[in-house]
Amino acid sequence: MLLYVRLLFVLLLQCCLLSKLIAQQAVSTNLINQNSEPVAFAVAITSDTVVFSNVYGHLQFKKQPNQLKIYALGYKPVTLEDFQLQVTLQESEVNQNNADQIIAKVFKNANTNDPFTSFNKLGFKRYNRTLIQRDSIQNSVSNENLFSERTSEFLVQNQQIKERIVAQNNQGFDKPVLKMLSHRMHDINWYDKDYVIFEIDYASPLHPDNIKAYQYELIHKSNEFYYIKFSPKLNNADRLLQGVMQIDNNYALSKIYANKDDEIKLDLHQNFEKNSTQNLWLTQEILVEMTPGEGGKPVSLFGTNVDIGTLQSQSIAEVDQNNKLSSKSIFYSYSFEPEELDTENYDILVEDNAHTRNTAYWESKRKLPLTSQDSLFFKGTAQTLKRQKTISRIKKLENVNDGFFPIFKWKTDLKTLIKVNNFEGLRLGIGGLTNEEFSDQFRVGGYIAYGTKDKQVKFGVNTGFLLDRDTNTWLNAEYTDDVREVGSNIYLTDERVYSLFEPRLVNIIFFYKEKTTSLSLQRRLTPNLLSEFKIAHDRIFQTENYAFLNGDIALQSYDLTRALVSLRWSPRSRFLKFDNNFINVKEQYPVISGQVEQYFGSTFGGDLTFTKLNLKGQYIYNHLNNSHTEFILEGNYAFGDVPLTHSFHAYPNAPNDEKILGRFSVAGVKSFETMFFSEFFSTRLASLHIKHTLAPFKISNTFRPEMVLISRHAIGDFSDQEKHLNVDFNTLNQGYSEAGVELNKIFWGFGLSFAYRYGAYHLPNFDDNIAFKFTFNLQL
Repeated sequence: MLLYVRLLFVLLLQCCLLSKLIAQQAVSTNLINQNSEPVAFAVAITSDTVVFSNVYGHLQFKKQPNQLKIYALGYKPVTLEDFQLQVTLQESEVNQNNADQIIAKVFKNANTNDPFTSFNKLGFKRYNRTLIQRDSIQNSVSNENLFSERTSEFLVQNQQIKERIVAQNNQGFDKPVLKMLSHRMHDINWYDKDYVIFEIDYASPLHPDNIKAYQYELIHKSNEFYYIKFSPKLNNADRLLQGVMQIDNNYALSKIYANKDDEIKLDLHQNFEKNSTQNLWLTQEILVEMTPGEGGKPVSLFGTNVDIGTLQSQSIAEVDQNNKLSSKSIFYSYSFEPEELDTENYDILVEDNAHTRNTAYWESKRKLPLTSQDSLFFKGTAQTLKRQKTISRIKKLENVNDGFFPIFKWKTDLKTLIKVNNFEGLRLGIGGLTNEEFSDQFRVGGYIAYGTKDKQVKFGVNTGFLLDRDTNTWLNAEYTDDVREVGSNIYLTDERVYSLFEPRLVNIIFFYKEKTTSLSLQRRLTPNLLSEFKIAHDRIFQTENYAFLNGDIALQSYDLTRALVSLRWSPRSRFLKFDNNFINVKEQYPVISGQVEQYFGSTFGGDLTFTKLNLKGQYIYNHLNNSHTEFILEGNYAFGDVPLTHSFHAYPNAPNDEKILGRFSVAGVKSFETMFFSEFFSTRLASLHIKHTLAPFKISNTFRPEMVLISRHAIGDFSDQEKHLNVDFNTLNQGYSEAGVELNKIFWGFGLSFAYRYGAYHLPNFDDNIAFKFTFNLQL
């Protein structure tokens, strides 16, 4: 009898333990209406938590709730004593629960409730884990998965956020991939105007500038919180989100769920915890989950469409439907009196040994335990990387996007391979420079080219020495023997721009020969300020019968000695530093370039003395309807004995042909399409380019043309025009104007362009004012 009692006691104990274990396991409930349709953005309140339903009416609880109250717009509230796997909500009369007054108070109290603005300094740490699962997780050999984790320290000071990446683990990679280091997975602060999720700037529903884009509805009000649904009010809602937010009685954000159900299905959950000392809600956890949507849009952590690290292919195959990206961040160790964070003034600084942290480090710092599934990710990732040679492919694609193709310890410059223009004909060449595998402190490069029409060889050689790694200071020496367009102007610090071909080169007719010996010093003065100082000696020769009258002497060839300083300032952009690599994490406008160039006379071996000043500003404004407007304003000024070769043109791009179809060519990026080559030159020039790009027309998954409305203007003048012999040209003192429209990306990057010249320089023959061309915009 005693034995049976003991057995019964053990059985009862096991049942109690099992029931307790089941109660603590994650459970879910589905919400539907009377038509069996899911009820999205409902609020479920238990005794110790609040959960929001997703677009499929799904409620996920960490443990089984004892009592549950459910509130949803348009439905009667429900109270459940017992847990149910599915709940049917009864519709009620639709009430317009306008929440605009509550949102207005959220905006009014934002500076007080925003932790980033409430204190001069705020410090915290973050652990992030990102997984991309492709194919079946059970087949580790063929998985194209990715596992990445990171620990970081943050400092917010004067509303500027700095990050120091202490450790970075990309499973299967020997060192971090730069694109992954700079990838903006998600933001933290919803009080900012934009909130980034996977590199896309979404308009935050908690910023007053976006109030006209969102509709706000009150779902429920408790003793402590308001529960408000937000949804797009505009038709084109590519940059808008929908979801639910929890606002406390002080009108502070304390919980939010954001959703996007389009080309990519996106769910973001951000949970906060209240700091009672400072009376502020601080982010504790952010979870981002993405799955393929309707548009077949590829998503990649590498910025390139390689298999691993890509959420889906361009076309959605059935096997891709279960692909999933999951990124979870845990925030901890908040401090309102933090120590200074050494980021060398960069927005993001990666520690030198971030990618060499050992197992013991990760076991102590990892805020999310590894599961048995994670080991499958490790195995699948490593095998896929090796089988597909993914690391070398990523390096090649990164180089190609910069205009290079790597071969062992050499980078071939793709811009030197082939060009076409009216003077050289078909220009064939080869060139490049050594890469970091050869040396990260020394580089040598050069090129050689041959023109089939002028039958001349051009070449250049250069070398560089790294003087300071922290500021990326390089001392360079260079010699070139080449041709250059008359009136062209180059900013030394402008970023290298690569395209498969340069449209304007095809039609240029006026060149001069130049032999240049130069010495330059490149230095990043601050993360946002690039500089280059250069001294050079040029020998100039003419390809046409042009001469410059210097006193009583007509010069066709002349020596020039010059010194120039060039600066490029991006005051709002964010930069990352890793080793001696610098990445523009987020290009913010305006971007301003300036250059001063002084040419010296006989004292320094030059034949002419003159000065050139250049200033250019670019600004892009992104509209909420996924359109954007670009402004480029530029001013150029030269004074002294300025030869025509070193004057300015306004980037003309109309071939000198009488018929419209004879002028059919490729439209440029910032050129005047109706202005004929060599028609105007200036020593004082101002130009304005305005482009308004409409939101893409989503005709199909692969056919999404873009329409661009263009307005271009230029005004200028020329001093001492009589000194320039054997050449005829006009000035721009009456102001030049043209209007145009482009329809881009019609087929494989090709499109069409139409422009019309009007105003003071309108030509008598109507056809001469028209430019009809094709465009080419292809991103590799």
